[in-house]
Amino acid sequence: MSKMLCSISDDPYNDYSDYIEGKGVYSKQTELFDLPVDNEANLFLTDTMLNKSIIDVNKSVLSLLEHIGLDYDNIEVGERHSFPAVFVRSSSGYKDKESQVNFYKTKRGDKRMSIKHLKAQAEGGMVLRMTYNFYKTEEYLTLEVI
Repeated sequence: MSKMLCSISDDPYNDYSDYIEGKGVYSKQTELFDLPVDNEANLFLTDTMLNKSIIDVNKSVLSLLEHIGLDYDNIEVGERHSFPAVFVRSSSGYKDKESQVNFYKTKRGDKRMSIKHLKAQAEGGMVLRMTYNFYKTEEYLTLEVI
C-alpha cells in the first residue's frame, strides 16, 4: 500500500469559493466582534474648545457613538452619558493619563461633549483621534492627540 501525501485541497478551510459564498465549514462562521471599519472619530481642536471645555459633536463622533450604542436622538436635554477614557502617546500606544468623556445635549438640543484633562494634553490646531476599545470586561475610549 502506498502512502498518499496530504494535499492542500483536502483541507476544508482551503476552499476560497466556500469562504466567499458562506458554504461548507464557513456556513456557520460568525464574526467575533461586530466592529465597524471606521471605529474612529477625529476632531480638529481649537483654542475655544480647550478653554471652554465644550466641544460640538461632529459626524465622525456620532458614527463612533452609534457603534457603542449611544444615539443622541434618544438623549434627553440635560442628560449626561460618561465613558472612561485613556490618553495614549501616539508613538507608543502607552496608556498615559486616565480621563473621562461626557456626552450631553444642551437646552437648545445641541450635541456636545467634554473631555477631562484635554487642555493639559493638547493645544489648539492639533487633532484628537478617538477610538472605542473593549477587552473582556474593560471598555473605554482611547484618546490620541496628533
